[in-house]
Amino acid sequence: MLRIANIEEIEGLLLCLPALACEQEQDSGDFPRNVAAWLAKLEAALAANRLHHAGSIAALRSAATAATMGSIPIGLQIQGTPTRRRLGAMVASHVLQRACEVASSVIAENRPRLSEAERVAQQIVAAARSRSLVMPRNPGMDNTQHLRSLRREFSANPDLENATVHLEGLVGPQDMLVLLDRALGSG
Repeated sequence: MLRIANIEEIEGLLLCLPALACEQEQDSGDFPRNVAAWLAKLEAALAANRLHHAGSIAALRSAATAATMGSIPIGLQIQGTPTRRRLGAMVASHVLQRACEVASSVIAENRPRLSEAERVAQQIVAAARSRSLVMPRNPGMDNTQHLRSLRREFSANPDLENATVHLEGLVGPQDMLVLLDRALGSG
């Protein structure tokens, strides 16, 4: 189960794609090198989370590297005589698209669970506020301690106990606190 911070890290990497597409449109000579750097970051993020998708990204990165050395990947059709620069840019574009598909599938696998957890956290906080269970933070208490205290309070309430357990089951105890914090901030 990916944690919220990890999902958001991968989403952040996907947000770098428009800048890379602009480099390609401007026929930047740095495009293949920047794609390779982006692939390395994505691979590292996936590997840090022990996701097998990191292997797919490593293979794509390898294909991009081989193209900069003049190797044409199997299945890639090229018209005319390719220069190394043109080949590198073409393969970089191809692997970027494939890597985007891999990263998007990782997000798609986790987004429904996270969306449900966000919805449940909003409902818990709304119900807790209606029951006056959300108290202001004590001055000597840090935010994490305050959130843990609220979580205990919510769990002790018979009306909120099941929803609290469900939320923790969806995202785990640490991410539960993150979502409760976000829900408290939005209200």
